Amino acid sequence: MGSAALLVLSSVFGCSDGSTSLGDLKKPALVWTSYRGNCGAALAVDGEGGLWKAPVSCESGEIKFSTQGLASADGIAALRSFFELLPVSSGADRSTCSGALDVFERRSDDDAFKSQTCASGQEFDTAGLTEPYSSVAQSFLSLP
Repeated sequence: MGSAALLVLSSVFGCSDGSTSLGDLKKPALVWTSYRGNCGAALAVDGEGGLWKAPVSCESGEIKFSTQGLASADGIAALRSFFELLPVSSGADRSTCSGALDVFERRSDDDAFKSQTCASGQEFDTAGLTEPYSSVAQSFLSLP
């Protein structure tokens, strides 16, 4: 089959480069987006236990995730319990955080929760995070 035919088939059946948008993750999804300046990267666990990663991107537009396998049930349970400790966002944003912002979200069909905090270092750096953000971040990073 020629490349033109494959392109037509992929567009008809919704196939793409294998990336997934945030809105396409199975819900409930837990997401950590790490912004540094105009760039951002994200980690996520979807409602079926799938691990997802969006590499650093400095382009405007939607973050695209690629699959990283499955998380353990114990790891997901720990992550969910730490998420319950997060406060509702207190007004931290990129401008008040000098461009270094970490955003933790729980997205479901029924509701959405977001908690933001100022950060330091590179993306996914936990050194400058206070509790309970540090525990949530460490839990994300410890998932297999």
